[in-house]
Amino acid sequence: MTTAIRIPTVRLTVTSVQVDVLLAALHDGAEYRRDRAAGYCLDCQCEPGKLCADHARDLDTADDYDDLAAELEAAPASTALDGAA
Repeated sequence: MTTAIRIPTVRLTVTSVQVDVLLAALHDGAEYRRDRAAGYCLDCQCEPGKLCADHARDLDTADDYDDLAAELEAAPASTALDGAA
């Protein structure tokens, strides 16, 4: 059985400079998470796929950051983002 959770939609208006800062932060965060996941640890050695749960979560989080950045980059200025400076 699954349970539906209703999460309210948030509309956010940001300037083009703020969008640039958000994108840079997301890209930096994704890079950090991937670098962290590349740090082979003892737990990674014990896993069949040679990737521990913590490092797997880092890669998942990096992908989430990339997905959000792609959504922000694709959003028309008249919808989710206000591209005016």
